Amino acid sequence: SNKGVAGVDGITVEEEFDYLKENKDRILNQIKSEKAANRVLGSITKFIEKKLGLKVNAEKSKVTRPTQTKYLGFSFWKSKGGKWKPKPHLKSYQKLIRKLKQLTDRSWSISLDNRIKKINYLVRGWVNYFRIANMKKKITEIDEHLRVTKYAKQDIFNLLLIMKG
Repeated sequence: SNKGVAGVDGITVEEEFDYLKENKDRILNQIKSEKAANRVLGSITKFIEKKLGLKVNAEKSKVTRPTQTKYLGFSFWKSKGGKWKPKPHLKSYQKLIRKLKQLTDRSWSISLDNRIKKINYLVRGWVNYFRIANMKKKITEIDEHLRVTKYAKQDIFNLLLIMKG
């Protein structure tokens, strides 16, 4: 991932999110139709391939609705106030649940302390990565998927609530 590391263009993921947040209204106002969006996509693709000499992945570069977009593990939803907000994409959430199920598999003989450490490491990393997103409901769902003792489960849920703030 490009998290915190300057890419080819010298922009980090956080800087890119900041840019998109600051300019989203201007960008959305300029591209009002699918036809206009396809035209912009074509010109950007041409620029990247001809001027920069880079290959554009056609599968990842497409015109789509914000609610159907997966960008760096995020998808987007529109709040009641009409603002677009990030949330963890369904595939990102499903991947986390798969990893949690592996860590909580009863056939894996590992001490409870070690298991909790591994779960904490995974969940903390996931929560920190998606910290800009609205995920209160997802944190509750994560808690439901954890199959550890009642006390350890409560400790992990409390940790998640503290981290979310």
